[in-house]
Amino acid sequence: MDRFDIFVLPFTVGLVFVVFAYIAQLIYWLRQMPKDEKGKLKGLLVSPIRLAKCCIEIVKESLLHINLFRTNLLLGFMHMSLAFGWFMLIVIGNLESKVYTSTHINPPYFPIFLEYFIPDMGSFKYHQEFSFLMDFFLLMVLTGTFLAFTKRFVSRRFSIIKKPKLTAIDKIGLYSLWLIFPLRFLAESINSGIHQTGSFITEPTGELLFSLGVGESSAYAAWWAYSISLGIFFVAVPFTRYMHILTEPFFIFLRKAKVDASKFQPIFNQIQAKSCSKCGVCLSSCPLTKASISGKPQPIYLLDALKRGSLSPEMVESCLNCRRCEESCPVGITIEPLRMSLKKQIEHETDFGYTSLAEYPKAKVGYFSGCMGKLTPATTKSLEKIAETAGEKLVHLDKDGGICCGRPQKLAGQLAASQELMAKNTALFRESGVEMIVTSCPICLKTFRDDYQLSIPVIHHTEYINRLIKNERIALNKSDAITVYHDPCELARGCGITKEPRYILKKSSTFTELPKEARGMCCGNSMAHSSLSYNQKADIASLTLNSIPSNVSHLITSCPACSKAFKVADKVTVEDIAVFTARHAYKPTPILEKQHYKVSETATR
Repeated sequence: MDRFDIFVLPFTVGLVFVVFAYIAQLIYWLRQMPKDEKGKLKGLLVSPIRLAKCCIEIVKESLLHINLFRTNLLLGFMHMSLAFGWFMLIVIGNLESKVYTSTHINPPYFPIFLEYFIPDMGSFKYHQEFSFLMDFFLLMVLTGTFLAFTKRFVSRRFSIIKKPKLTAIDKIGLYSLWLIFPLRFLAESINSGIHQTGSFITEPTGELLFSLGVGESSAYAAWWAYSISLGIFFVAVPFTRYMHILTEPFFIFLRKAKVDASKFQPIFNQIQAKSCSKCGVCLSSCPLTKASISGKPQPIYLLDALKRGSLSPEMVESCLNCRRCEESCPVGITIEPLRMSLKKQIEHETDFGYTSLAEYPKAKVGYFSGCMGKLTPATTKSLEKIAETAGEKLVHLDKDGGICCGRPQKLAGQLAASQELMAKNTALFRESGVEMIVTSCPICLKTFRDDYQLSIPVIHHTEYINRLIKNERIALNKSDAITVYHDPCELARGCGITKEPRYILKKSSTFTELPKEARGMCCGNSMAHSSLSYNQKADIASLTLNSIPSNVSHLITSCPACSKAFKVADKVTVEDIAVFTARHAYKPTPILEKQHYKVSETATR
């Protein structure tokens, strides 16, 4: 039995190239990582349980594409067919080669071209079982290949908007991938026709080809073509989006090791860029795309440009920062820190002399309205009314003047100015002796939680109201209003607060959900994208407004910026949840005899 033929060289050369290129890339990334972060990765590798969980995650995300299935069924099936089907062909092929040969060590190419080196397999034990499995997974991969080919021409059938244009090397990688498995199918079918082997797809196809006079010379040419297509694809992998096949498992290892990406952000950005498969899901979820607003800030463009070194200011700056793309990304790429690291660190002279006049009153539970909160005084008054009804003392910290949380400056790339404001605010909080902060602004909430070194809990006013209800400090009359709730970006995706507002609305109204595609849609009134015109913001807001069921009377939100954005609505009443709740809140009677509930003592954040 021959174990070598010259036609295997293209495959072998390509395989050696891609393996060495990947190893070199891993070594470079690991050398750039801080020692303590590499220690976290090592800790994962030496822990059998954590390592097993990580491997399961890799199978689910890189082979089965479970997350993509949840987002787009057809797209998920296409990716799964290609990835899992190819993986199983490799696994079963290696197992088959070990069963059919006397040695357990074979060259890498041997299982790939097994039917060339052992053409007459019919006499081997388990041949029928192996043939069936190989045909089954070959059919799976061919189905994925067909869908991938179809998607290039009818992408909207897959709910995918037009993606970045392919470069020359992209086309080489794509076209070679399209050819690999049809050529394998052809070679194995011809072999099956000659030697009466194969299974449910290769055997009848081989018989047909044999009846047409296709013989061994054609089979040899097909094996050559199969090897060449594999070799070309492997050589193209490091320079195309297909590098995600190799990079994504490493990215999952980093995630599971819980490394601090901020300590090596530029390198982590590279890893994320090469983990992106360009599936296009982020395009379909982006409000800018849905509102037909021009520009290319979406991750698929941003990561592609980062990888190629062709970033433009527009890609970095013109994003709503709503994080819908992060929520829908099947790979789990985190765009916000990546984008922030790419923004130019603007040297901007600032005069914060006004901050020396700011002073926060003494308080146990303090309310911070923030800059945006001051534009919606009805929310502040309503929250104060709710606290009064509950018999709680809620002190308005920045009523007579306060300091911005620093988030707008950070979004603009003015990190020094942002840090200065944060430091001044932190000092004022400490001086006030406040034990818990309540805020109506999701932007302030996320900033306080993520960027401030506060030792006290900070909660949103929906959490505050929710606790008052559950601890029977207030009760709510059920109104005849039919409500839907809009999830503010920073509150829902930024802070994970979604259940509390719904609990409140179910207590005080007939609550219904927005259609799934409109849930959590950005209102358009984003500080991150300051160049949007009034009409463009209104177009984005209309994505939510136009999806509201006709029987709904109230659109409720819990963000000052969102409340302002939705004021263009003419068919429903738009209100902050505090305003809506204040109208229906009352003090329960009789009051149950129990220890007086103190919000500050039960705060968990």
